[in-house]
Amino acid sequence: MQRHLFLFALLWMTMGLYAQMPDLRFFKEVEMRIDTSVFRWTEHQLQWQGESYLSFNYREETPVAEFRFFPVGRSVIESVTLLPSGDFELVDSIRLVNEDYYRFKVRFKSVTDLDFLQLPLEVTSIYARQPYLLEFRLFPSTRTQVSFQSPVEELFIGEERVFELQTNNLNNIREKPNWSKEGEIPYRITISDGKLLLHLLPDAVGIRLLNATFETRKPYLDSLRVPHYSLPPLERDFTVKPAKLGFLKVRPGQFVLSDDNRGKGIEVELNYDAGLELEKTYRLEAQERPGGALVAELFTRSILGNGKLLCWLRLYDYHRRNKGYLYIKDGDQARFITNMDIMPEMKIDRISLQREGESWKPGNQVYPGERVGIRLEGQELNRGSFRFEGLKQVEQDTIASTAEAQIFWARIPLDIIQQQVQIFSHDQSTGRSLQIREYDRARALDFITLRYGEEEVGLNAADRLLFVEENMDDIMLSFHPGRIDSGRLHGPQHL
Repeated sequence: MQRHLFLFALLWMTMGLYAQMPDLRFFKEVEMRIDTSVFRWTEHQLQWQGESYLSFNYREETPVAEFRFFPVGRSVIESVTLLPSGDFELVDSIRLVNEDYYRFKVRFKSVTDLDFLQLPLEVTSIYARQPYLLEFRLFPSTRTQVSFQSPVEELFIGEERVFELQTNNLNNIREKPNWSKEGEIPYRITISDGKLLLHLLPDAVGIRLLNATFETRKPYLDSLRVPHYSLPPLERDFTVKPAKLGFLKVRPGQFVLSDDNRGKGIEVELNYDAGLELEKTYRLEAQERPGGALVAELFTRSILGNGKLLCWLRLYDYHRRNKGYLYIKDGDQARFITNMDIMPEMKIDRISLQREGESWKPGNQVYPGERVGIRLEGQELNRGSFRFEGLKQVEQDTIASTAEAQIFWARIPLDIIQQQVQIFSHDQSTGRSLQIREYDRARALDFITLRYGEEEVGLNAADRLLFVEENMDDIMLSFHPGRIDSGRLHGPQHL
């Protein structure tokens, strides 16, 4: 007994010297071997957003890694078990090597696509009644490079050019589907057919500087071991020349096409040009050669005092600026070019939820007190300004959000009173909501007391024979509902 007490005291003293974080209470060191590199907890620990991680660098998407866990004292650990996870598959099971360390191998799934990467270990100790769950968190990083090798040096005003970029890790690059103007040339970044594409749309003549930045899914670490999710900017000068066809700007430049306004006149302003005739209908098509499909019609009405041309615009089909120009045609002859967005109505088709350590799952049922990821999926969602009725702690993941999906993280209040959380966009109801559900999980029967004679005991402790020497008139069960949700929410109990 004295020997065990001495080992127990030695364990906790050694924890203060080696472990650094309480999660490693049974281990003084952890090694991760991947490719030809070795990463150690004592050397490569990373603090990020209030959590402690073992950082490692990877080059392959599905690498095999060997882990070695060195215990503080062998005699205090009975067993170590690696729990199943959707992030990896076990290649070589856990074994104790020479009474020195626990060793095992795993093969990760696509590391770039994995979030909240961790190893769930269950440690059984002679000093703990229950197994200890160690969630050993991992922080992957990788070096991603992007280069631009096209010989093109000239662009034309208002003419979109698309270039293929070279990268060593396409899966780690995030798309930028919306136009950005961080330098002097508007650009956007897309991925199509396994290629990284750079779209340029110059809007001013002269020598213009392209300054394009790329966001990544997994960061790289600088010399101070600080994570960066943005790559160094890609810079290049282009000579921008006037357009080959006259460019006329339509104001406003965005329109929503619906069944209600299809073919109906919308009042717009157009840059005036002497080549346009008044009170005449022009076709708008997406191709310069004859025979293009009708996208819209433009009927010129009158010249305004500000030098603009007042027109009726009739919409018939969708169009995106990034898909190319619209040609203003007199019959089949292209006279000018313009561009605009003709978009479908914003609509939420599906709601998915993500809880920490889990994958996204379709559904809209949430529980009081939990923090949950909310993904709205549909069309044209980037035009929405979403608000969740009754939720105050809501953060949007602007990097991961796109036109097809908007992602939020929200805390559901413990004292929320409504049964539905309505979702609004620009103060208009979207017709979608989150359903508030009460927890329905069993609690130990410590909220019920059993009284027999002069004795009283909690029902959860009365799992044995009870002997009473004197006569006993009544047996009374007393219920205390206020205890059910104390400490942790449990909800209705079914006895």
